[in-house]
Amino acid sequence: MPAHKNKPASCILLLIRHAQTAMSGRFCGQIDPPLNQAGLAQLPQMVESLNHLQIDALYASDLRRTEQTAKAIGTAHGLRAERCSALREISFGAWEGQSWDEIAAADSDEAQQWVDAYPHRAAKGGEDFHSFCLRISTALNEIACRHSGQMVAVVTHGGVIRAALMRARGIPAQQLGAIPCGFASVHRLQISAEQWIAD
Repeated sequence: MPAHKNKPASCILLLIRHAQTAMSGRFCGQIDPPLNQAGLAQLPQMVESLNHLQIDALYASDLRRTEQTAKAIGTAHGLRAERCSALREISFGAWEGQSWDEIAAADSDEAQQWVDAYPHRAAKGGEDFHSFCLRISTALNEIACRHSGQMVAVVTHGGVIRAALMRARGIPAQQLGAIPCGFASVHRLQISAEQWIAD
């Protein structure tokens, strides 16, 4: 049998950012706000954009904003989301809940060092970027292996999606923040034998 027939089928992951919360414009990280009214209003259009797809499974991080977003998708597709804490946003430690202006005012030197080393310097008391990327890669590879040949919706966070697209597209880490990833946006990632390809 030709070798190529032994290759595992690829998995298509639809990486979906949660809809908006009242923490927009602040370092939200792993704190747990629900969707606000603007976020709830974003759900119907996002769900409609997925209606033509055959989604086989649904995953979400275990925070309320992703669970609420995933519930809307699950209702439309007859699926129940599997909660996965490894899909959480990066932790910003002591900075969570604060705006950039508040962070810079409290400790301008620390803030400047973080900007200069972005994204490799952890926020004060927060998660290391390398560890974050490893966490995300492991979680997405495990989901892809579990659902070979299928399409899976993964409702997660902006930092998670940007880290995945960074890897798939070979984008330098310093350009992470420039990767577009709006609230309730959908991004397609194909994983086969740990090879990542993004549209």
